[in-house]
Amino acid sequence: MGKDVYYYESLLRTAPTSEMTVSSLSDYINAITAINKMYRRIIYRGQADKSWGIESSAYRVLKKNTEKPTQKMLQDYHLKLIREVKNLHDIDHATDKYTGIALLAYLQHNGAKTGLIDYTVNPLISLWFACISEDSEDGAVYCIENSGIINDLIPVDSDKEIEELFMQSNAVNVFDPPNINRRILSQQSVLLFSTSGTIDKRKHMTIVVPNDAKKEVLDQLSLVGICKKTVFPDFPGFLEWFSFESGPDQEKYDELFRKAEKKSLDFKYDEAIKLFEEALALGQTLFGENSVEIAAIYHNMASAYKNQGDYPQALEWHQKALVIREKALGKEHPDTASTYNNMAIVYYSQGDYPKALEWHQKALVIREKALGKEHPDTAKTYNNMAGVYYGQGDYPKALEWYQKALDIHEKALGKEHPDTASTYNNMANVYDDQGDYPKALEWHQKALDICEKALGKEHPNTASTYNNMASVYKNQGDYPKALEWYQKALDIREKALGKEHPDTAQTYNNMAGVYYSQGDYPKALEWYQKALDIYEKALGKEHPDTAMTYNNMASVYNNQGDYPKALEWYQKALDIREKALGKEHPKTIKTQKYIENTKNRLDDNIT
Repeated sequence: MGKDVYYYESLLRTAPTSEMTVSSLSDYINAITAINKMYRRIIYRGQADKSWGIESSAYRVLKKNTEKPTQKMLQDYHLKLIREVKNLHDIDHATDKYTGIALLAYLQHNGAKTGLIDYTVNPLISLWFACISEDSEDGAVYCIENSGIINDLIPVDSDKEIEELFMQSNAVNVFDPPNINRRILSQQSVLLFSTSGTIDKRKHMTIVVPNDAKKEVLDQLSLVGICKKTVFPDFPGFLEWFSFESGPDQEKYDELFRKAEKKSLDFKYDEAIKLFEEALALGQTLFGENSVEIAAIYHNMASAYKNQGDYPQALEWHQKALVIREKALGKEHPDTASTYNNMAIVYYSQGDYPKALEWHQKALVIREKALGKEHPDTAKTYNNMAGVYYGQGDYPKALEWYQKALDIHEKALGKEHPDTASTYNNMANVYDDQGDYPKALEWHQKALDICEKALGKEHPNTASTYNNMASVYKNQGDYPKALEWYQKALDIREKALGKEHPDTAQTYNNMAGVYYSQGDYPKALEWYQKALDIYEKALGKEHPDTAMTYNNMASVYNNQGDYPKALEWYQKALDIREKALGKEHPKTIKTQKYIENTKNRLDDNIT
């Protein structure tokens, strides 16, 4: 049965930015009616997968080659685009007819990747875009009030120049384009230009279209004249929707890339790698074998192998990316620094701390020179180097480098930013390992205050801080308090991430550790098994995190005096660690020692 206008009005009154779900065109019209009764001048954006961020096409292009495009990168990209366009003489005299942001609109609607993000004043158009593809994913229509300065939407004129737009930091400009072509007219477009390349979805009212309702909604829309031919009435639109079926092109490449990224986020790394390989074959045809786009695929494949715990393969693919980036971008480019950084992280995961420091230092030299000593990306490298020193047990050095990162974060981002909170957490972990538990709790509390305020009490980052505080209480021997705080973390992670997420497994593992410390071995095994079920499913049976749980379960059996069972589980852990980490890794050596000690105990019992 459908939902009426009053149903959606009541939802909006109780939670204006919460999600509303519709399963038919009539439901959708009722939801839109409710929104328009309560707000004015609404604009809409439809996206076929509600998990996607609201990002400009220029941002997505740059994101393939860098971890997080900066405003400076976006500005340089646009200035180069405009400069190259003005050097052409065969684009229908566009530079004579259009200037400023209107020229960008012309370029975007002719296929260029720009910083403009399409919205519309027509809610049916946005619904069509929410349903037209990604049949296995829920779609969404995002609704926001376009009323000048309210909601940070700043109206701009057609001739507003790009340089002027980028003089604002993290601003969102709203632009009503002239009728450049039939597509803008038919889609009733409103264009938003974000200097950061993204727009925060949380400021919108969200209408979700379940994936199983998309086909029916599209059929209903066609009855009222909303279909491909009306949404894309011009010749380029016709080519965009029909010619791609005849062979490989940019759209198919983008689709493969997006699907592969999503598989990675869902921990389906084997599937992600296969999709990246398909994108690679297509991308080599489109861009050439030594393009930065191909380097981006290599980078993503390396990340997938790293997340699987296959560090040699990860290094091999990062090296492929590095060869291209050094050649195409130079050895002093921030994207090259990102590859150095990623290689360092793999070496760190292997326990090769000298090598990790060496590669982090390469990244640091570039970032300090290209971005400056007070840039957040430079702070990331300070933070990473601190992590290596922490892994080595050099706590004074770790605190020194964390402090460098903290000074930048507090100055550049402020004392209430989540990245600042992350550094507070890192410093607290050092104090925890040093045994300075009051200091550790003090710094974790600083982080918690920020996370709860900036992100909310049900955010995964808040859960991580609860988890960290629980660890301190466990190390103090306050097991009831530790279980209480681990439970806080668990409640959030199960709700926000799901019961099959590795971070949820981490909390199961931690709770098991408390029961182990209390001598409640059956309870410890029960919670370790919960963690193991997730790790084996999400990460695979040969991942280092899976080995960690095998090792923990072996320790329980060891303390119970079941030495054959302990040896069996230690051997499982050792086989993985020797393969994934190498025979010289500290964790591998530790497991070998556990096996020797357990064998000695077994021999003593026999004799």
